[in-house]
Amino acid sequence: WTNGAKALADMAVVYPSLRAPRSRPDFQGMTIRGAARLLMELKCQFDVTDCLDDLSKYRALVVPDNVVVDSKLAVVLRKFIKKGGIIISSALSGLNPEKTRFALPEYGLDYMGTSPNNIEFFRAGKELAAGLPDMPVSIYSPGIVMRAKKGCKIMASVMQPYFNMKSWDRFHENRYIPPEKNARSEEH
Repeated sequence: WTNGAKALADMAVVYPSLRAPRSRPDFQGMTIRGAARLLMELKCQFDVTDCLDDLSKYRALVVPDNVVVDSKLAVVLRKFIKKGGIIISSALSGLNPEKTRFALPEYGLDYMGTSPNNIEFFRAGKELAAGLPDMPVSIYSPGIVMRAKKGCKIMASVMQPYFNMKSWDRFHENRYIPPEKNARSEEH
């Protein structure tokens, strides 16, 4: 019953360095596995691509964690966006190779650097909140700080922790760090 069957993926995980030598093979594998796990838990059909293939069959591209956007990838992603495609980036993905700014102005974000917090909290806005608890959700890895450019819609907020792990007195530690307050509204 599966003879002649084809996967109908409408999403792809983009990882250009699949064709390049790896400086940290474990990290590449973890990054792709993390994106794959996310999409499998959401029951999405997806492919993994290095962007050399035709992307026109996809509605969305997931650019996970550490994919920097060089000039060649920027052309491919910009073409994809102009045709109505959606790009979902996480962590440092989307930054230029120098990691000083987002490579595409279409992101509508200013990169402000890495977060000073080793734990943060995420609260989804009404547009994204379906299925999420009405409370701050813990993020256990440092992220980036970004600012939405004028005209962009902010759909989530970040809350800073009451204190950072291993920063209080270095002798007494807590496994739970509560949120303290919203991060500045223009930076996320």
